[in-house]
Amino acid sequence: MVPPRRRLFAIPAAVVLVAGAAGLTAVAPAAQAAPVEHEVSCQPPFAGGPTFTWKPKVELSVSPPKQNIYKVGEEVTVTWHWAAPPRNPWAWVDILPNVETPKATVRLSNAQVGDIRLTGPAKHPGAGPAQPLPVADLTGKFTLATEGRIDLAPGAYVLEQPLIRDSPCTPVHPDRLPVSTSIQVGTPPTSGPGTGGPGGAGGSGNPSAGGSAGSGGTPSAPPPSGAASDPATGAIGDPTPGGPGAGVPSEGITPPPGVPPLPPAGQVPQTPADAVAGPLFMRQNSAGVTMPEFRPGDATQELEGRLNPVTIQDRRGSTLGWTLTAQSSDFVGQGGEVVPARRLTWIPACTTVEGPPAAVGTGVPGTVGGDAEVLCRQNPSTGAVTGGAFEANALLSLSLPGGTRSEAYTGNLTLSLS
Repeated sequence: MVPPRRRLFAIPAAVVLVAGAAGLTAVAPAAQAAPVEHEVSCQPPFAGGPTFTWKPKVELSVSPPKQNIYKVGEEVTVTWHWAAPPRNPWAWVDILPNVETPKATVRLSNAQVGDIRLTGPAKHPGAGPAQPLPVADLTGKFTLATEGRIDLAPGAYVLEQPLIRDSPCTPVHPDRLPVSTSIQVGTPPTSGPGTGGPGGAGGSGNPSAGGSAGSGGTPSAPPPSGAASDPATGAIGDPTPGGPGAGVPSEGITPPPGVPPLPPAGQVPQTPADAVAGPLFMRQNSAGVTMPEFRPGDATQELEGRLNPVTIQDRRGSTLGWTLTAQSSDFVGQGGEVVPARRLTWIPACTTVEGPPAAVGTGVPGTVGGDAEVLCRQNPSTGAVTGGAFEANALLSLSLPGGTRSEAYTGNLTLSLS
């Protein structure tokens, strides 16, 4: 009897695409703050009117500002600036000056994950019913806990008024919050010229590759693999020497022009000395996805990048095996323009670093959007103990449709180990 699958650990990798002036070069999102449109759904006070949606613009910044990088253990202050203000939540009542206290959360992703609570003073002019209400900016603090790039995105906010029920506003798309700024903690990765840290999406860093990596750099898109089959069937790569889907060495894939090469098989990335999730766990030294720049235009563009290497270690001493899957969200532009996740494809590559040769199976090239797709798998055993150390990579390709107007798109590629 095969035990039920359990989700043990997940890495949200933001994927960010940035429009640039020169070619297709791998870049990280700009470190400086930028206003982002933040679509929310707001609940007015009792009898204050119907629920409404609003699109304020928010700019997040981190202080003290640094020209290079921050260090683990530093406490920093996050400021939430209203580039375009929220709305008076009342549909038919004026708001008097200095009565609304704003509170909000900022979402951290990539190297450090969590929510920061911010608050601001009750200091603002009055506003008419359903009109913009220029409330005060908000601030909050948090401590840098790990190395890597940290992305900051606005989350929910609430306007509080004494003796009256609060007016909460929650993100319409909580799974793809717009990243306003990023900071680098510790030494940035040096995997090649122009290489960014976690691409947003994404990144959890903040949206990934498939098809075939031909010499022309334009991937084809194989049909979806339907890869999430039962782990006992061996449908995705029978892990036996020469079997279909047996571990594909990363050096067997030629990266497209402008994409940093995958590390040689057998080299385990150096990982931070942090607490692991258990005897079966994964780590990503340079969290996220590296994607290239692009130029908005009328023609379809094929953007090719890579998933930064993921190390899996199984120290359970069991025969259960494991499965690593990935699932992409839609890519959302600065103005709300959506590129469907189904336009993201990949070519997975998995290698055994420690353990029996060909002990890991590789997923099928194809679409990453929609259902979770298998990246790597070690099938359960009926005799010998499974386990060891493994490395997972993938070449990624996003088909950006013609007529795109946004200069940046953000999405998330979530990796799940079970």
